Amino acid sequence: MAALLLCASQSSASVDYGDAVAASFGDGSAADDLWFGLATAPAHAENQLNDTWLEFASRGGVHAWRNTPRAAERLHFWTDPEVDIKLAADTGVSVYRLGVDWGRLVPDCSLDRETPCGVQQWEVLDRYIEIIKS
Repeated sequence: MAALLLCASQSSASVDYGDAVAASFGDGSAADDLWFGLATAPAHAENQLNDTWLEFASRGGVHAWRNTPRAAERLHFWTDPEVDIKLAADTGVSVYRLGVDWGRLVPDCSLDRETPCGVQQWEVLDRYIEIIKS
């Protein structure tokens, strides 16, 4: 997991979804306006990942890849996310950011397409929803 530090801005801000406020950042004047959290990035935490970063790393593009035992196994976040989520919760942080691997959701989309790509792998989206609800 990577450390993520969220600081409040000088103006009051919130993330609002209709009747539910997902996050309120206050006005930055109180100690409670500073949130400390943890984050995951798919390239660092998900197993069963097949993407361009993995290809780049395995070809020697990432020095630590060569001297890390079983680097491709990572932390098994894709198949067993409860372990990392529990570890994050046990730290007492108030924010947890889940990274999403767009290569899983939209594996066949190039930047030179004339029309934008939508989600192509709905079962992957369902899996991320399961992880979020866990």
